[in-house]
Amino acid sequence: QAIDGKFCVIELDDELKNSVGNAKVLFAASEAKWVTSCANNVYISDGPFLFKEDGILYMLWSSFTAEGYAIGLSYSESGSIMGEWKHVEKPLYNNDGGHAMIFNTLKNERKIVFHTPNDSVKSSPKILDFSRSKKGIYTI
Repeated sequence: QAIDGKFCVIELDDELKNSVGNAKVLFAASEAKWVTSCANNVYISDGPFLFKEDGILYMLWSSFTAEGYAIGLSYSESGSIMGEWKHVEKPLYNNDGGHAMIFNTLKNERKIVFHTPNDSVKSSPKILDFSRSKKGIYTI
């Protein structure tokens, strides 16, 4: 998660009890242009949430920007967890929030929920609309 935090994947056995083989690195936090070092070249990778839409695998995840804790979006156009992973150039949310997840309401409205601020005492959930444009760009 720290130094240059990496997102990794490892295969599990059929009983989901033991790993099979070695972990494989998907990408490092510093690969996303929006991420900044929070101290002494430390890049945080935190809170991944994956979802698939129209054959593309997306990952919401959290790290730091110059403004504070933020939520970014990366994607694998192949739909494979193995990538190649690309990164949306700017964070989706850049106002001290993180650990995002998406869901549909009972009225089939797409929402994103995350905690803000990034403070264990003051943090509370925030729920916003989460939509995708005709060009495939997600916004909140």
